[in-house]
Amino acid sequence: MVAGSNEQPSAAEIQAWIISYLSDLLEIPPDEIDTREPLASYGIDSTGAVGMVGDLGAWLDRKLDPEVLYSYPTIEALTRRLVGERSS
Repeated sequence: MVAGSNEQPSAAEIQAWIISYLSDLLEIPPDEIDTREPLASYGIDSTGAVGMVGDLGAWLDRKLDPEVLYSYPTIEALTRRLVGERSS
């Protein structure tokens, strides 16, 4: 995403960002991350979750509540929520 641009990333770009972030955070290959698996199954702790939501919000240029991961616990569900927020 380009800073100052009104163009928002696609669902695929959001998923790729989250997968890349988790891959770096958890030090596992990106292809080992299943977008349908609950993030908790990867052992991400609350500090990591809050950090990820903050960084994701900064990348998307909008404020995200860290609680969003409890309501949308998989990468697929979170991505659908984030893309849905834009269109409402």
